[in-house]
Amino acid sequence: MTYFKLLDPKHKNTIVRAEGSSQQKFCKGKGWVDSGIMMQYFAPYDDNDLYNMYEEITEQEAMDLIN
Repeated sequence: MTYFKLLDPKHKNTIVRAEGSSQQKFCKGKGWVDSGIMMQYFAPYDDNDLYNMYEEITEQEAMDLIN
């Protein structure tokens, strides 16, 4: 499992976990919710302001941020 922290202003500090093509973001009050949000951050298009606006973090860092 790979964990990401989003860095753009709209989704700042949102935690996403991914394994293969499965992605889930953490939503307070709901827990882990299926999401394809990382597709926006991986697409290297010239007009994509979200490209690379994330950092990979450890599972422990992710758990510390959501708890």
